[in-house]
Amino acid sequence: MSEARRFWVIAAIGGLVLSLPAILNGAPFLYIDSATYIAQGQAAVSVVFPGHDMGIATLPQGEEIAGQLAESAPGSTPSAPLVVGGRSIYYGVLAYLSQGLTASWALVFLQGLAVSVPAVSLFRAVLCASWPVASLLSLALLAFATPLGLFVGMIMPDIWVGAMVLSVAALAVGAEAGGPAFKAILFFVCILAVLFHLSHLVLVTGILALFLLAQLCVPWFRKTVGIGWSVGLCGIILAGIGGQVMFSKVVERVYGAAPISRPHLTAHLVDLGPGQDYAETACAGPERSDALAICPYVDRLPLAWTRFLFLDDPEAGVFAIMSDAEKRRMAEEDMTFAVQTFLHAPWVTAIGLARDGLVQIRELSLDDAVLVAGGDVPGGLLATGLPADLRDATRTSFLYGKGDLLRTATDVTQIGTAAAALLLLVSLVAIPAGAGDRPADPRIVILLLIVGICLLGVILNAAVCGILASPYGRFQARIAWIVPFLALLSTIRVFAPSHRYEARPT
Repeated sequence: MSEARRFWVIAAIGGLVLSLPAILNGAPFLYIDSATYIAQGQAAVSVVFPGHDMGIATLPQGEEIAGQLAESAPGSTPSAPLVVGGRSIYYGVLAYLSQGLTASWALVFLQGLAVSVPAVSLFRAVLCASWPVASLLSLALLAFATPLGLFVGMIMPDIWVGAMVLSVAALAVGAEAGGPAFKAILFFVCILAVLFHLSHLVLVTGILALFLLAQLCVPWFRKTVGIGWSVGLCGIILAGIGGQVMFSKVVERVYGAAPISRPHLTAHLVDLGPGQDYAETACAGPERSDALAICPYVDRLPLAWTRFLFLDDPEAGVFAIMSDAEKRRMAEEDMTFAVQTFLHAPWVTAIGLARDGLVQIRELSLDDAVLVAGGDVPGGLLATGLPADLRDATRTSFLYGKGDLLRTATDVTQIGTAAAALLLLVSLVAIPAGAGDRPADPRIVILLLIVGICLLGVILNAAVCGILASPYGRFQARIAWIVPFLALLSTIRVFAPSHRYEARPT
C-alpha cells in the first residue's frame, strides 16, 4: 500500500472513531439551533428546487424562513420578511441534505473526517513510524474523554472551528500526507469553516494578522513559515467574505433588502454595564426618547445578553419583540453603539471586555450543549420542530433524559483540560536542547510551531466569543479538546524513546 493511500485509510478510520459517540448514542446530538439549520436549509432548497422535499415534511420554521431565518414581527408583511443573519445558510443546506439522504449520518462522518484528516497529518509530521497507531489511539481517547466526540456528532457548525485550526497548523508546517490533493482538502476544510460561521472567519483573520506581524519581526519564523502560507490564509478569508457577500446580495435581490445581524455588541455591552449607562444617558429626556433604537426599552434594562436578544416576552423582551423596522435600526446602530459606549466609559468598557475574553478561556460547560438531554425542550422542538425520523431517533437515544451525564461531562472537561495543559507544559519543558536557539530534533521545531498555532487558535476563540458575544460555556468547550490533543502529541514526541531523535522530518 502506498504511503498516501495508507494515510487516507488511517484518516477514514479516525473519522469513524470520532463518530462513534453519536453512533453509540443511536442519534446525532442536537442543540436548539439544530432545528433552525435544518429548516432554513429546507427553505433554501425549496426556493431553488420547488417540490423537492427530500422526503421531509415541511417544518414549521421552514414555512417562515427562506434562505436564512426570517423573523416576522408585528407590522411585518409576508412579502417582505426581515432576514436575520447569524446561522449559515451553507451549513443549513448541508444539514438538510444530509438529513434527507442519510438521516444526518453523512454530516456526522464528514465532521469526523474534517478533524481526523488534519489531526492524523500532524501526528505523521511529528512522529516516526508509529504515527498510525498513535493517532488512532489518541483520537479514540479524545472522542470519549473530551468534548470532541460530542461536537463531531452534533448538528451544529461548532466543530469546524477546531478542524480549521488544525488544518491551518498542518498547512503552516507543510505537512505532506495524502498526495497532491491533500493540501487542497485542508484548504477546503478551512473554507467550509469560514462559510459555516462568522466567528470562524474572525478567528482566522486574527491568526493571519498576528502571524504577519511575526513574519515581519521574527527572522526565525519568517524562515520557518513561508509567505505562501499567509497568502493561502488570505484566500480562505476572501472566500469567507465572498460567501457572506453572496448571501447578502441574494437576500437583497429576493426580498428587496439586505439581511441584518443580531446586535451582539449592544447586548453584551448592556449586560456588561457600560452599555446600559450610555443608553440611559443618550435617551434621557422626552426630546431624546427616540435617539437610539434601544431608547423605548431602556426601562427594561439590565438584561442578560441572551435575554436581550432572544426573550420574546412582550413585557420584558427587547430585540426579539421589536418590529422589523426597529430591529433593522438596532442592527445598523450596533457598531456605533459600541463605539459611543467606549467613548462614554473607555476604561470600564475596555477592562470589562478584556475580562470577558479572559474568562471565556476557562468557561467550559456542556450542561446545555445537548438540550434534549433533560427531556423535551421549550418550544416543542421534539414535538414539531424536527424531521420525524430525527425526532424519533432522539427520543430513543441513549443520552435522552440523562442530563446528569452532561453535568458529569462538564466536570471531566474542566478537570481534564487543566490536567492536559499541565502535561503539555511539562512535555515542552522537557524538550532536549539543541545547538544555538534551535532544538536538535527538526521534528521538535514542527511540534513547537503546531503547539503555537493551535494554542493561538484556542485563545483567539475565547477572545472572539467572549468579547463579541459574552462568556458562554459551549463557545469554549467546542475547541477545548485541542489542548488534550496537543498534550498527547507532544508527550509522545518528547517522552517515547522511539520518537526522541528522529532527524528527518516527514
